[in-house]
Amino acid sequence: MKKPVCCLLIVFVASVLLPKRFAAQQADLRVVATFGVQGAMEKILPEYKRASGQNVSIEYEESAVIEQQIASGKVFDLAILVPQVIDGLIKSGQIKAGTRTDIAKTFLGIGVRSGAPKRDIRTAEAVKETLLSARSITFSKVGSATPVIEKMIERLGIASVINPRIVRADQAGRPADAVGAGKIDLVIAPAGAIVSVPGVDFLGLLPPQFQSSVVLSAGIGTRSTRPDRARALVEFIISSKGAAILRASGMEPAVTTGGGSPPGKVH
Repeated sequence: MKKPVCCLLIVFVASVLLPKRFAAQQADLRVVATFGVQGAMEKILPEYKRASGQNVSIEYEESAVIEQQIASGKVFDLAILVPQVIDGLIKSGQIKAGTRTDIAKTFLGIGVRSGAPKRDIRTAEAVKETLLSARSITFSKVGSATPVIEKMIERLGIASVINPRIVRADQAGRPADAVGAGKIDLVIAPAGAIVSVPGVDFLGLLPPQFQSSVVLSAGIGTRSTRPDRARALVEFIISSKGAAILRASGMEPAVTTGGGSPPGKVH
């Protein structure tokens, strides 16, 4: 009688635990990411699912907003944000130490509504004329590049003229989305947050004197129950296939950009 009882116990335990384990394996990987990587991730994730079978649930926001959400208790498996936010979350214990991986770098550029004149922005004077010609301009209210953009406008000496036309984006969605929807004429943002946006034409990168590189880093959440799967996604992003998608989305793999000069115009 002992043997049947033992067998029944094994079957019972297996029937309880295995479905839970299977469900955990099949559950969506939870990712939070900055808008700057949205265009690339929209192309990377379908490729990743085909390769791994893993579903990924991803939410986009500005890094500073996501930092606040995480501080308020938001649970995630992987975060893709600017390095200073990732480092801060490591210090606060929200991201596992030793898991930060720099995955991409992008540079500031300008986008306009599809079909609008393709103005030259290769020089400071050309950028000035382009901004003065726009009836409305947008950029992020809280993005890491915002101080650089505001300083550029001051240096061009046109702040008093164009400030009334500026809409600092603080609503959900990328600033460039408003341009694609026909609500705004021009957006200034990291190239990675412009190139893949429907309805927006990318004019090119800002001249070197107005540039600021935006690095994006990944980190695995301390409370993640699937750190191995989060790491697998990071490995896919920095693989040769992921790197090709990053480049097509107006970015460069971080491992190849180093401290060099901004790349040429992204097509």
